[in-house]
Amino acid sequence: MTTADPQDAIVMPDTPPYTELAVLTWFGAAAAAAQTFETSLATFTIVMRLSEIPGMVPYDLVANPFQSLEKKTLGHVLSQARGIVSFHESLDEALQEAVNTRNHLFHHFFATNGSKMESEIGRAALVEELQKAIKTFSIMGNALLALCEPTLRILDVSRSELDAELERWRHEALDL
Repeated sequence: MTTADPQDAIVMPDTPPYTELAVLTWFGAAAAAAQTFETSLATFTIVMRLSEIPGMVPYDLVANPFQSLEKKTLGHVLSQARGIVSFHESLDEALQEAVNTRNHLFHHFFATNGSKMESEIGRAALVEELQKAIKTFSIMGNALLALCEPTLRILDVSRSELDAELERWRHEALDL
């Protein structure tokens, strides 16, 4: 295993003036945070389903849940979660906002904000929007994973066991 040279580390540009590269760097960070949120929502949905089956633990499941989740929109996965658990209204709204933010990021961000890349003020506004998105994804992803913990304790499944099984399922679903 090689150790990365600290000089090769990506330094997030966190003070204006922002260049186009800075905006793209923040976009990449937001995309990574969005994918972490997606995984948290899928994990939450899977863990909540486990509690419906007495004595069931993740490695006993026959079907790979990611094979079906990979083909669904994130909004559909949230709808599935709503079918399993009744979220408090404020949490439900925050989850929907995170899904909407993710969809905007991946489908409309540059189309609706292209002209902002042309000025320092516009680029600063884009970075601020991306930083807010990262915070939203992080808060909501962490909240969903925290909500999984009681079910995992009841099923006597450690977080590391669940993570290992989920990772195996993801690779299988993606044919990696």
